[in-house]
Amino acid sequence: MSADDERLDQLMKIGNDGLAAQFEAARLYAAEAEDEGAVRPGAAVLVLRMLGAVRDECDHIEVRMTEALMDSGQSWEEVGRATGRPSKQAAQQRYRRLGGTKTWPTRRPAH
Repeated sequence: MSADDERLDQLMKIGNDGLAAQFEAARLYAAEAEDEGAVRPGAAVLVLRMLGAVRDECDHIEVRMTEALMDSGQSWEEVGRATGRPSKQAAQQRYRRLGGTKTWPTRRPAH
């Protein structure tokens, strides 16, 4: 078995573990591919699939945390700052793109 085949075999085994392990495997393979300058198509497909699962979970978490902030009375500006978005509109658009459907009043009662 070649070194590339062994690496791909290891990635496939890691792919059955948790999201953190999948992300770490993808990160390590990408770093190694940068050093060696070549990526086998089968390995690239596997890494992209692993990243897709990690990204989907991150998106799900971002929607839930955005909703938690908004439900607690935070503003879209505050959500934008927390998520690195430059404006409240960018934060709102990101939330919708990720599948968020909740709405909140535009005016909050004074505390």
